[in-house]
Amino acid sequence: WDRQKGGIAFIGDSIVQNAKGLYDDWNGFLGREDCSNYGIGGQTTVEVSGRIGDLIKGEYEKVFFILGINDLGWNKQTFITISNYRSMIEQIHEALPDTKVYIISVLPTTEAFFKDQQSKIQMLNLALKNLTNEFDCATFIDVYSSMVGEDGYAKAEYLSDGLHPNKKGYELIAEVILPYVEESNQDNIPEQEQTEDASEESQISQEDTKEKEDQQTADEKKDGGVNVALLAAVIAVMLLIVIPTASNIARKKKNHGQK
Repeated sequence: WDRQKGGIAFIGDSIVQNAKGLYDDWNGFLGREDCSNYGIGGQTTVEVSGRIGDLIKGEYEKVFFILGINDLGWNKQTFITISNYRSMIEQIHEALPDTKVYIISVLPTTEAFFKDQQSKIQMLNLALKNLTNEFDCATFIDVYSSMVGEDGYAKAEYLSDGLHPNKKGYELIAEVILPYVEESNQDNIPEQEQTEDASEESQISQEDTKEKEDQQTADEKKDGGVNVALLAAVIAVMLLIVIPTASNIARKKKNHGQK
């Protein structure tokens, strides 16, 4: 697989893998050049958990999961699937604290798979959504609602075999997730961090203002000192002029009296 460092990673089972194996990969569906594919068919959250270390080495800005349908197929209990997901999110966040994690909902199937068991998919999606609410770095993306029909099963037009998306299905997935692909990670900074940043900026601004005011006061004092010195100099010059003049007048009067 041609995987680059940085950008966006997709990880999961055959639904992730087939985007590259059968079509133009996620780059083609999303109109990008920075998507890497970590999909392996047949895997559950157990196997994918063992590959998170390799993904972390890529230092991706965003990580998208499509994973869970095989957990249901192997009758894994929901709490085990959620525990594995939680561990993966924690590993990614610990190693890459600025990376955003997106969990794409488990997709519906046709009656060919999970007949009369679509509620299992719905319950797992609800648990995944609740899981992402525990993390500021994680977001749940609901593709399920866009793909399910009125009968509670997937619309056949989006699947190739009742389980895996066809080209139209991938195009639908891409359409739903595109806003999350394009959003800036800065938009997802927790409110507390944003408040702290704003407070820090305000403090810096106040410090700058105080520094300017102190400088202005110092300049005014300096100007005042200069003005006082100038006034003193003028007075001194005037005294030098006035005193000799007064002395001359007195001498003239004395001389006139002697005459």
